[in-house]
Amino acid sequence: MATPMAETTRRKASKAAIGPHRLVAWLIIWAARRFGQTSIKIGRFGFLAFGDVAITRGSITIIFGARLDNIHIVARGGILPDCLVHIAIQELLPDVHITSDRLSAVLHLNALSLKLLNTAQHASEDENQPCLGEKFSLDLQDCEVHLAKEIAQSVWHFHRQLSLSIKTVQLDVLQNVDSLCSSADFKLSYLQFGSVQAHLANLNDFKTQIQVTEQRISLESFVNNAFVGYHHEEIQYCLFGDYIKSRSLDFSLKARNISLAVAMATCSGIKNGMSSLDVSFHSAPVSSEGELTDARIEMEVSPMYSKLKEGGVPSSHLVDKMHHWNTLVYVGTLILKVNKFGHTLLTEMMLDSVQLEASTQSSAVLSQLTNALLGQLSPVSTPIDQQATLSPRPSSIKGLLLHANVQLTNFNVFITAQEQVCTMLRIDGVNVNHRPNESVWEISGVKALHMNHLPAALPICRSLELHTYMGHMRTCEIKYSTASQKCEVLLKEELYLVWSTNLHMCLHSTSSELMKVIHRITHALKPRSPSVPSDPKPVSSLTLCVSVRGNIMAALSLSKGHRVTFSSPEVSWMRSKMQASFKTDQLSIMFDQHEIFKLQVKNLNKWRKMIHKVQKKPFDSNSLLPPDLVIRAKSVTVQLNDDPFEVKLGDHYKLRIDESVEKEKRESALDQRVQELRKKHGLLPAGKVEELHSALGMRSARVYIDRSQKLYATSPMRTRLFTWTLQKLEVISLADVSLHGKENCIKHMREIDAQSPYPDEDVDYVTLWCRLVNVSISAWTFQLRDFPTPMLDIHDFQLWGRLVGAEQRAIPRARRQCVVEVGAPWGDMKVDRNMPALKFYHDFSADMGQYTMAYGPCWEPSWAMFNLSMNFVNMASVDPSKPLPFWDKSRNLFHGRLTLLVQRMSWLYHVSLDPYNTTEFMDWTWTNLGLDWTNAKWVLKGDLDIYARTASKYDDCRFLHLPNLQFRIDLEWLCPGDPNDHHSVMPCAPDKLPEYSMEAHDSFRAFRSQKFNMTWSFQTQPCEDGDFPCCNLYASTLRWMDRMKMCMARVARPIKRGKIFKNLRPKKAQLTRHVRNFFFNVDFHKFAVIYWVSFAKQNGYEIAGERLKLQMGMQHSLVPWLGPLIRRPRTNWDVKSLSAELFNTTVWLQSHDKRKTFKGNLGVSTASQRSYFLGFDTVTYARDKDRNADEEADSEEGDCDYVPRHKVQVFGLKASWTINNRDVALTLYDSYNRASNLRKNLSAEALKGFKVEEESLQTPSKSKKTISPTGTLASGVSPSPLSKLQSGPAYCMLQKLVSESDSNFVAVHEELSSDGVQIEDLHGIRACQTSDVTLKNWHGTLLRLFSLFVFTVISSKASLLSCDHKPVWKNQQEVRSKMTLVGSIESMQYYATIEAQASDNIRWLAKEHIETVSEAAAGIDSMFGSGQCVGGVVTDVHDDQLSGPQLQRIISRCRCQFFYAGYGEIEDTDGTQVPPPLQYEMVMDIINNLLLHMEPKKKELIERHQKMRLQLQFASLEEQKLPITNLQNKLRELVSRTRRYEREFFLVQRELEEYSEPDLLARSSDIQRNVEECKEQSNALSEELALMVNCYKEAQLRAQYQRKAARTHKEAPLVRRTEVCFKHAEWRMTEADGQIGIADLVLRNFLYTKLNREDESGSHQLELGWVKVTNLLPNSLYKDILTVQDMQASDKQVMLRIQCQFKAPVGGIAIKEHFEVNVVPLTIALTARFYSAVFAFFFPGKNPEEEDDLGGDDAASTISDDTLSVASAPAAPITDRQMDMQRRTSSRRRRAYYLMRSSMDDFDKMNERAAKNNMFLYVKIPEVPLRVSYKSEKEKHITNIHDFQLTLPTLEYHHQTWTWHDMAMAFKNDSKKALVAQAVKQKLHIKSRALLTETFRSEVPEENKAKLLLGAKLFGGAEKSKKGIFHKSSKSNNS
Repeated sequence: MATPMAETTRRKASKAAIGPHRLVAWLIIWAARRFGQTSIKIGRFGFLAFGDVAITRGSITIIFGARLDNIHIVARGGILPDCLVHIAIQELLPDVHITSDRLSAVLHLNALSLKLLNTAQHASEDENQPCLGEKFSLDLQDCEVHLAKEIAQSVWHFHRQLSLSIKTVQLDVLQNVDSLCSSADFKLSYLQFGSVQAHLANLNDFKTQIQVTEQRISLESFVNNAFVGYHHEEIQYCLFGDYIKSRSLDFSLKARNISLAVAMATCSGIKNGMSSLDVSFHSAPVSSEGELTDARIEMEVSPMYSKLKEGGVPSSHLVDKMHHWNTLVYVGTLILKVNKFGHTLLTEMMLDSVQLEASTQSSAVLSQLTNALLGQLSPVSTPIDQQATLSPRPSSIKGLLLHANVQLTNFNVFITAQEQVCTMLRIDGVNVNHRPNESVWEISGVKALHMNHLPAALPICRSLELHTYMGHMRTCEIKYSTASQKCEVLLKEELYLVWSTNLHMCLHSTSSELMKVIHRITHALKPRSPSVPSDPKPVSSLTLCVSVRGNIMAALSLSKGHRVTFSSPEVSWMRSKMQASFKTDQLSIMFDQHEIFKLQVKNLNKWRKMIHKVQKKPFDSNSLLPPDLVIRAKSVTVQLNDDPFEVKLGDHYKLRIDESVEKEKRESALDQRVQELRKKHGLLPAGKVEELHSALGMRSARVYIDRSQKLYATSPMRTRLFTWTLQKLEVISLADVSLHGKENCIKHMREIDAQSPYPDEDVDYVTLWCRLVNVSISAWTFQLRDFPTPMLDIHDFQLWGRLVGAEQRAIPRARRQCVVEVGAPWGDMKVDRNMPALKFYHDFSADMGQYTMAYGPCWEPSWAMFNLSMNFVNMASVDPSKPLPFWDKSRNLFHGRLTLLVQRMSWLYHVSLDPYNTTEFMDWTWTNLGLDWTNAKWVLKGDLDIYARTASKYDDCRFLHLPNLQFRIDLEWLCPGDPNDHHSVMPCAPDKLPEYSMEAHDSFRAFRSQKFNMTWSFQTQPCEDGDFPCCNLYASTLRWMDRMKMCMARVARPIKRGKIFKNLRPKKAQLTRHVRNFFFNVDFHKFAVIYWVSFAKQNGYEIAGERLKLQMGMQHSLVPWLGPLIRRPRTNWDVKSLSAELFNTTVWLQSHDKRKTFKGNLGVSTASQRSYFLGFDTVTYARDKDRNADEEADSEEGDCDYVPRHKVQVFGLKASWTINNRDVALTLYDSYNRASNLRKNLSAEALKGFKVEEESLQTPSKSKKTISPTGTLASGVSPSPLSKLQSGPAYCMLQKLVSESDSNFVAVHEELSSDGVQIEDLHGIRACQTSDVTLKNWHGTLLRLFSLFVFTVISSKASLLSCDHKPVWKNQQEVRSKMTLVGSIESMQYYATIEAQASDNIRWLAKEHIETVSEAAAGIDSMFGSGQCVGGVVTDVHDDQLSGPQLQRIISRCRCQFFYAGYGEIEDTDGTQVPPPLQYEMVMDIINNLLLHMEPKKKELIERHQKMRLQLQFASLEEQKLPITNLQNKLRELVSRTRRYEREFFLVQRELEEYSEPDLLARSSDIQRNVEECKEQSNALSEELALMVNCYKEAQLRAQYQRKAARTHKEAPLVRRTEVCFKHAEWRMTEADGQIGIADLVLRNFLYTKLNREDESGSHQLELGWVKVTNLLPNSLYKDILTVQDMQASDKQVMLRIQCQFKAPVGGIAIKEHFEVNVVPLTIALTARFYSAVFAFFFPGKNPEEEDDLGGDDAASTISDDTLSVASAPAAPITDRQMDMQRRTSSRRRRAYYLMRSSMDDFDKMNERAAKNNMFLYVKIPEVPLRVSYKSEKEKHITNIHDFQLTLPTLEYHHQTWTWHDMAMAFKNDSKKALVAQAVKQKLHIKSRALLTETFRSEVPEENKAKLLLGAKLFGGAEKSKKGIFHKSSKSNNS
């Protein structure tokens, strides 16, 4: 029995002795379970004697064989207690055969010897503990071990086997029981392991030493010249045991030149190696809980590599600074330190010079090795009930707190594809700091390169030394928080990425091969389980945040040399469990120069799906619902860059202009300096001055060159052409189950686009989706170049609604192939594309705060440049059809409704040719606008205001205000098919065109619009506040609108078109040229038009009406040009229908009220008065459509009874013409005339000469114009507008005229026959009554015509007809167009006031007084009055509330007709007018003050014109040009200065609106004063310039006529004929009460004819057929005052004829060539009472016994001066004092006149004489017999005569220079002498005429005899009054 102490000692020794063996067993068990998934159980074992061994590994068969020679085993106290054992074996051959169900082992021993030495110790009680002796030695030499896997026929015959050959093996184990310490030494030399097929391992020397104590395990090893290789077919698994848990372990390993090779029979394999390996390990014993509490591992590797055995370089060539291809892994330095303290694990690792390479070749090798290694290790099927028991073992480091610090420097990754392209990733440094709750990664110096040409070896350098890169990242920081499951990636400073198809293909090909290998490994190692329903993958709770701060630039390389670049200063991307977000403060997308999307992004997407083999998923309601999308951006900018050449050209042009101004300043300074030198030193040499100027020119050129070179030194060159900016953009796209799936999408699509027919068959779609969209934009801006005004500016935009996108699947002919540029080594690839476009169906509602759009002709060049740039952005369709215009594209792509509410929408149209204009606009502003846009229909409702924006005081002038307006636009597309059937549109690929097509292919033939009809409708409704449409105009507004018209009519020049610019694309069609019919409808419930001449509102008018209706229809056509030039067809608009109606319209004339006016800073009138001018109840206008060729042919045959083209009807017209209205109307006309003259005289056309038409001087037979055989009008000059006669029915008539022009001659006699006046024979009537009418142009009808204040004109009906006739020959030389105008006034009446009094109340007559009624229908009231006869007083009025003067009918029911005929460009006027007789006083007042009133200023202008014309007669045409040009320049400068002052005033007023300061107020007043002065000077200079230009043109015309007359020697052609005629006129003169008659005057057959010729010559002719004056005074002796002797009232007789023929003035003096007066014998019977009554009628308030004390020239002056005063005299009687004051005033006026005349120059005197005098070449008045009777107031008076036979002798004068007064005085004096003698003779009843005459002549002068017989009063002096019948008659005639 052993003692207890001995037993304890023995057990401790046993535990200490089993340490190394137990470790081996534990390692075998662990290795089998970890790597082979094999369960091994080992019982009690010795060193080479195992107990129960069980190996389970599927159906694996293992064969093991070994050979051991000379084995000696010595053991003591180990296997047999208390025994010393010595075993010697000469040869040992163990064979082991292991299958899935059994284990068989065979052991062959040869020469076995066993020696035992027994001791007193007991056996170990622990049977499970392995035991060795205290000292164990093993010496093995020449050991061979063979491991076979396949057995043939015998046990010893192996087909495949592994052989292990060891030369020497020594093992010494020493166990110290007392100290519980064990040690073992192991030495191995010359080990070789391999087979016949492969060499697997080689080891020269291996030494290891193990020390085991109770507390720790120490292991030291040494390896020299070791080689390890792996061959799959030759190597089996290795098993290790587990022994070291309860002890501390120290392990160190040093290895040098270690290599490992893995190969197969089919491939060379991979070789791995390292030059140096140092490993040290220390671990504390495992705790009782089975945890390792303390451990430390240190490892250092330098360098380590893995490369392909085939194609690689020798291992000695691998260095840190160079990468050799086929080197998969290279690590220059690896240092690893791992420390474990309790539950804390500290890890530190450093990697330097790491190179990783992935290639298609290495992927193939790995794939083969993986398939070979894992081919037989297929996954093992595991029952479901055992899956829980086979759950993976928990990790041994679970629950540890890991602290890790990893440093990686010089990291390089190479990805190669097919050994031709390579992608390199360079990372300078990576720092990883891991804590239990957080991990931080810091990456710096990242660059990526893509190379197409690979060198033999690639140098390795830092990222800063790499210049050609495709990706760059300065720094990156990654933070991961385990608590919040959040990963943050922060990129700092700079990020640059470039993507290309070649790069993508390189990465894809390599990664796909690697993924195959990884997938094969994971699939082989993954246990196979029965198919059970898989649970949905749990959604990861990780939140990933990526933030990039700095300069970010990402580029897509679309093709060679073209890319799209995205840049942003900061980007953040976050992805969480349920959402993903992308955020950036600013994102810029930059495109390169040309053909950006020729390789479209969609092609790349198709290509990506093709190479990744992406399959389309089914789209139904059960498919996965797509995520919602939210896009927010503070600023989004899309910019197109301008052509640099155009930018530089424009900048240099501006520089040149500025330099030219500076050059002029330098030259001016030099000239001034030269003048100063000349003043000081006298004359300078001419050569010196020229030298100075030459040097200055060279200096200026040098300065220009220097400025040009430094143009972009300080400021960069402008690059932008078009900029699209979005501020605070938010887009929300929501997906819903009701919107998901094909059926739901189609349902919404058909609901939105209900007007389009949907196909009956099922339609397949490539793309189909439906979303709810919400878009919010704070600001939306379109900007052209650097113009200050944005093209589009939208604020506060909000849009929401449904949006459907659908792309129909194409039929085979609508598929095309697109080439995607990939590059070598793959080459270009082709993808199939769907040609039908992606269409959008929308149902949107939107709100806008402000919408502003600007455009103008000044922007058209920039817009054309933008269109050219867009041609490079938008790829043209490959369909060979003609491209669709943008309106058809819109109809095809967009469908649905848009409802928009805008608070303020403005359209700014530039009224300036300056693109940088900011003040000159036409502003269309809608307020509270509602817009509804559906298919071909726009409806706008709101308040429309149109403003004239200009930098002057007229700024913000609202010239049109339309409240509560509904504006509607309707479009009707004219297509061969259904215009809404867009589903049937299917494009065609160019290589799949049908062969049967007989015409040009057009895929859109049925859908393409040929034309379209457009309708505009404007309608207003009454407003609650009573607002109504109003138009406010100023004169400057009209000029501004004229400037706007000029801008709109400006033709844009082509921009970069033609062969030079390589732009041969056809010009895009314009929408305005695509219109066929245009309809315009206006319906205003009320309207007003207000016009003011100036801002001061001193004169203007106002038109107000109850309702306005306008309907217009126009047809548009394109007319091709004739001729060799290629021009686009010109546009032609034909009015097909036009009608307008005005109701209850009134026109008021407005003037300044001086009594209520004050002037502020702007000089604006605050009060104005208005007077009634015009009004009517209804005005209707209708325009008939233009006739076609058939109707014109019918009209040629004489059928002209069709409806006139223009028809106007006016009902209830009322008019008032007063002195105030006259003044206002003349002011308005003068202002308009002044502005038009200024514009005309400042134009370049003012000084252009007149071209003399030489062809017009030839006869038609010799004219250049002939009728060609083809029927066209041939001419030697360019076609004129008359060339339209070449076609149509007028051609036949023109041909007849040409053929008859040489044979038919017409003789014209201008004098009328002596038979009297025949109205039918008048030229005007004959011209207007011809049957050659081709068109009745205008027809107007006025019913219940107007009324005039003071006297009234009434007519029940008036009509006007204007006709166009066939062209006629004029003067046998040229063809002229002909038009006629015929008018008539029916039932015209005249009313006058009985009393002369002023009243503002207008008295309008009732309807029964205007319309024509019969006496029976007049009623009982007319029987008591005057009825419808003359003299009746109107007792009732239209408005009973008005009280005013009574009206008396002056003329009742008369008719007036007038005729006018015009020929071509020359206005030939032939007319007949019948003026009605009026009362004298009213006639003079109306004619002088209203109708024929001439302002003094106008009269002064006429005098100045005559004076200037006289001055310029002595100057040549060239001499007249210079002052006109100087005056034009001066006037232009004044106008420019005025505009500048107005602009300054505008800016000052804007500043005053913000804040008021005294300086600004003073400056405003000064500018306003300067403006007024400039305007006054401009008006004066304008008037003077107009006079000079008129004189210049007159001189040109005069010279032309003189040359023409000198060549032709014929009478000048007639240019105008004027005829005035009336058949019968009756005038009754009454007393002041209007009832008592004085006289009746009857005139018949009155005719006045005036002829005007081209050379300013002509004639006057007046004829009066019959006249009679009847005395109506009661108790009168003579009833017939004036009658014709022995003459009946007949149309064939003429009582009075006056003829006057005149020639062109000479020196301003009128030339009367022939003047003749013919009068038939007259009978005159007059009484003094009748004379007094007539005198009072004509001159009220004057005494017939008194006459003015004037004579000679004074009398003439008095007559001329008193003409105006009499006309303006009041109706009240004039007292003697007033007459005396007027006489003194007239005397002072005459004295001042003569004083002023005395100081005039010679030209003034000549002008005065020329104005007064006339040159009478021949004057004749034939003899006129008279029968005269006179009865004075007294019964017996010497002046009483009865039936005196007097004869007015014949008077003839030759070559007399007289005034008209001189000629009248000559007539008077000569007639007086003859008549006095005859009167005395008959009074004294002297029968011997000759004797009496001789006595008077010899004895007493005639005047003395008359004084003796008739009294002194007849021939009294100037101081005595004169009275007598002859004098009164002469005065009356003069009057």
